[in-house]
Amino acid sequence: MKLARVDLGQRSETVRRANLSAIVRTLHENGPQSRSDLVARTGLTRSAIRALVAELTCAGLATEDRAANRGRPGRPSPEVSLIPSAAVAVAFSIGVDSLSAAVVGLGGAVLGVVRSDRPRGHDAVGAIVDDLAALLDHHADPRIAAALRDPLIRLCARYLLHERTPSGRALDPVAHFHLSNGARVERLNWLGDTSPKGLQQSAGIMVNYLYRLSDIEANHEAYRGEGRVAASSPLRNLARVK
Repeated sequence: MKLARVDLGQRSETVRRANLSAIVRTLHENGPQSRSDLVARTGLTRSAIRALVAELTCAGLATEDRAANRGRPGRPSPEVSLIPSAAVAVAFSIGVDSLSAAVVGLGGAVLGVVRSDRPRGHDAVGAIVDDLAALLDHHADPRIAAALRDPLIRLCARYLLHERTPSGRALDPVAHFHLSNGARVERLNWLGDTSPKGLQQSAGIMVNYLYRLSDIEANHEAYRGEGRVAASSPLRNLARVK
């Protein structure tokens, strides 16, 4: 049976994602690894490891540093490490007389922990859910805010610069309005709006758009004609736009 080109492309993308997942999982479970170690642990070729690690570093998920010589012959292989704050999960612990929440990053790094004592017997499901939500009120607790800042800012940048409706316009309606009128996405302000509405809609993040008279027409034409979003260099770095 002869596969169509589209089928081959889809299969190739599935394999690429599986290989990226294998590398991230290896680094998450075993800590920093040299490229040679990754070859041995994943079974991938050196050229595949080199290309996939480059993709992870470009996406802001990993770093690659020169490894110390371990007494082995030849040049030491670069060491690959995950960036803990590049992706996070929130873990909860519900005790008899306390609640705890932790922000855990890649590699199992604990980026922030908060704990709250509560009276015994206060165990109604609704009350526990409300207490957990209050525990993660990130704008009010500097430890949680610091742990969530980097991943949420990166997600926001990627959302503004990459996410599209089926028709190709920016998914965010406010961004679409400003981009259509020739602005560029200039800056993200962490916890710039901590009102209830601001926290619900954007986790408190505010966006600044810049209208530069000399660029308005070009920005408008690029967005309306090609779907290209004008953005500052810091924003592009956050979203890893190529």
